[in-house]
Amino acid sequence: MSVSRRVVVTGASTGIGWATARLLAQRGWSVVAVARRRERLEALAAEIGCEYWAADLTDEAQVEVMAAHVLEGGPVDALVNNAGGAIGVDRVAEGDPARWSAMFERNVMTALHCTRAFLPGMRE
Repeated sequence: MSVSRRVVVTGASTGIGWATARLLAQRGWSVVAVARRRERLEALAAEIGCEYWAADLTDEAQVEVMAAHVLEGGPVDALVNNAGGAIGVDRVAEGDPARWSAMFERNVMTALHCTRAFLPGMRE
């Protein structure tokens, strides 16, 4: 009997995240899609038959709640930290530090929060 591997894909509501979730599902993985936009996740779930969770991954508390919920369904074998994106492009000298900080939160801290939430179980 073949056991399905389970993967969490962040940023799964569009683009690379959506395509990654679809490809992994086609290859037999049990996918948990995570993103901010619930309606997009519902569409993905309808297409590929995956679990999903809507959360703002820049909020560590939301990541912890999401991870606890996901782990109730069983162990996670892989994590695809895809959430992120650009929040406008400014030259450093003229750029708004608040926009750069928000982009850093979105691109770096989300990966950190998700890795900290799932890596201990994946190590087991």
